[in-house]
Amino acid sequence: MIHSLKKTLLLCAVSLAGATGLWAASDVVLFDFEGRNPLKGWTQDGEAFEVASASAPYYGRIPIKGVQDEQFLYSFDMLVRSNNPVGALTSPEFTIQRDHINFILGGNRGWPERLGVQLVVDSKVVRSSTGRESRPAVSFNMLQLNWDVKEFKGKRAKIVFNDHTPYGTLAADHFVMSDTPQGWRSDATVRFQETYRPAFHASVGRGRTGDANGMVYYKGKWFLGYQLHYTDGGGTGWGYSVSDDLVHWTVRGEMVPVGLTGMAFSGGAFVDHLNTSGLKKGSEDPILLCYTLLPPGAGSAYPDTPFSKVPKADDLRFYPAFAYSQDGGDTWVKDTEPLFAYSDSKLLTYDKRNQYTLDGGKTWVK
Repeated sequence: MIHSLKKTLLLCAVSLAGATGLWAASDVVLFDFEGRNPLKGWTQDGEAFEVASASAPYYGRIPIKGVQDEQFLYSFDMLVRSNNPVGALTSPEFTIQRDHINFILGGNRGWPERLGVQLVVDSKVVRSSTGRESRPAVSFNMLQLNWDVKEFKGKRAKIVFNDHTPYGTLAADHFVMSDTPQGWRSDATVRFQETYRPAFHASVGRGRTGDANGMVYYKGKWFLGYQLHYTDGGGTGWGYSVSDDLVHWTVRGEMVPVGLTGMAFSGGAFVDHLNTSGLKKGSEDPILLCYTLLPPGAGSAYPDTPFSKVPKADDLRFYPAFAYSQDGGDTWVKDTEPLFAYSDSKLLTYDKRNQYTLDGGKTWVK
């Protein structure tokens, strides 16, 4: 009796599994960028995007990992090895038929409307994603992602690829509609509400952060400065966020921009309550930032950026400089004059062998 019951249950399970397999909708490949004319019917704005071979490197030396099959979409000019071309690429319209859209994406991290991919339904951007690489010309890994699109089933849609950054790159492949999600859930449609955005700790919107620098308290506000490298900046400067309670943070612009005068690295900040600097204007005390300036041409500049193409400075050594605010931290002025002269033999001086001296060259330390 028990044996017969088990056999019946097993047969029912097998039958249900088979029925489920019959009922499950098959995947629908939207775009895989394979074949001789994979962009037929697409709308190109600018010159950023082309279809590349899976073996195409990044800047001629960095392998691209994670490409599906033989070809993928790429916003890098392989002929001249440059990120400079910008533009957008819009897919033909299609009907959303499954619960998810699975896709492979790679490239630099930024705002999706500038560097990323967007799903447009009824003329509105409803899903977005961007790459995960923090710096150009370092590494390039494609990642399997997915959008949950259940609420849009039956509606007409388009996919838009954006690269409006002259220093960033986007790569994409294998867009498939499926009832089974593949890879990581992704959505970066609303700024600072992206999937996996930390809900408690301070975080930046794009690029990557380095050291926390320029932390100061002034008139009820906490200022959190930090080294920031993002694609549009073309190098490392200081960004900053402001909080009233050290829990809720508002991301501002740049404390010390990169510009053509040099990158900004480690340092600190203080409020000049006594106006020792003489910079006070109006009722606000000056806020001073001491930072380490990397002169143009000294290295660490990424390809295609203006900073990488300016003439080299006569002296390529790092040196301390300062920036300041005269309006309570709303705006900042970058000064690039050295805070001391390297010619002073009593101060730290480097040579090309990465040695230093504190006594004008009498003794050197590795």
